Amino acid sequence: NRLEHSNMLEMEEVKRFSEEVAKQSQIFSVMDESFVSRISILQNNERFIDRWIPTYANTS
Repeated sequence: NRLEHSNMLEMEEVKRFSEEVAKQSQIFSVMDESFVSRISILQNNERFIDRWIPTYANTS
């Protein structure tokens, strides 16, 4: 059961929301984002765990 396109947030809305969460919380920062998937990944700076997957670093 997927959302209809009209019920999904636009990437700019996702980006604004995640940036505001990061700003208000002061412990999170925006680590990465994907326009295609419409996601923004927040990193907890107080419990930093390096979970970067090196394979993805070489893709564009």
